[in-house]
Amino acid sequence: MTPLAAPVTGYEVVPDFHILDSRHVICTRVKEPHVQPDAFLKAWKKLSGYVSRAGVLSEACEYMCISRDISSLTRPEHCWIYACIATPEPITSSGQFITQTIEGGLYAVFTHKGPYPELEALYCSIYRYWLLNSKYQLRDTLHFEKYLNNPQEVAPEELLTEVYIPVQAV
Repeated sequence: MTPLAAPVTGYEVVPDFHILDSRHVICTRVKEPHVQPDAFLKAWKKLSGYVSRAGVLSEACEYMCISRDISSLTRPEHCWIYACIATPEPITSSGQFITQTIEGGLYAVFTHKGPYPELEALYCSIYRYWLLNSKYQLRDTLHFEKYLNNPQEVAPEELLTEVYIPVQAV
């Protein structure tokens, strides 16, 4: 596959492809993420505490965000974003914590290194350039982000995020 230049970001957008099994995640809604600068930190703290109290918080957990919205198209007050943890053991939902399923199947996986606010440019490059020029189309399921390191432990320019886009061959 030929790498496609991404004029919006100034770097090439080239995915890896992974076939995933379905996985269940425990989630909490990130409240007012576009209004409160610490909204994500509050959500992660509550969610991590809940998973820890359930006795399943471990290094095997995966930290993710899912959304049914596209931030550049959905009014900020209508965006629903969820902080999620995939745990090695099933966990029961309760109160503000819900379970959701990330569907298995083929995903185009884009790795981003740098601050989280720069992810918007990556999404624009994926949807405006890569997808339109690829031999793939979107599947009808959620895209998600997976965080590979912790913003409290590394500098913003060292943050690693994988963006999973559900696709199928055309």
